[in-house]
Amino acid sequence: ISLYFVIFILPSSVLGGNCTNEELKKLGMVVGEGLDMEALFKTSKGMTKVGRKYGIRPGTTKDKLTKELTRLLEKIGIIGVSESCLSCFGQSIKCVAQHCKGACLRGPCTEDCQKCIEKNCKQALLECIGKGDVPNPCDWEKEYLSYKLPET
Repeated sequence: ISLYFVIFILPSSVLGGNCTNEELKKLGMVVGEGLDMEALFKTSKGMTKVGRKYGIRPGTTKDKLTKELTRLLEKIGIIGVSESCLSCFGQSIKCVAQHCKGACLRGPCTEDCQKCIEKNCKQALLECIGKGDVPNPCDWEKEYLSYKLPET
């Protein structure tokens, strides 16, 4: 009984469901009705920026990536998202940096990069946030690639 208690009472990013629908909306990570394209682009570009700056350094932890992502998103106006939710995205940045760095060198929307993320990192993110899918900014490739983050 005590093990049951620990598993279900303590929040854990392994268990999933770490993001509320409200948090995912703020991040632009809601498929279909109510998708905020600008928020999706901001979050995705923010993840890329943090990954490029910190993810390529050996030994960078998920916590460091989460902290830097939180800081950047707050600067560009995405606030009110819990650390437990953003840690899912920090882990995703770490995964892409570890497994898909080479595949994504030529850009996030290249076929190699998309396949690598799908194969190695997407399922863990979905399980962590507790959703079956998230929108892919590369579905709007032209708009996404030309989108510039607000100056920070």
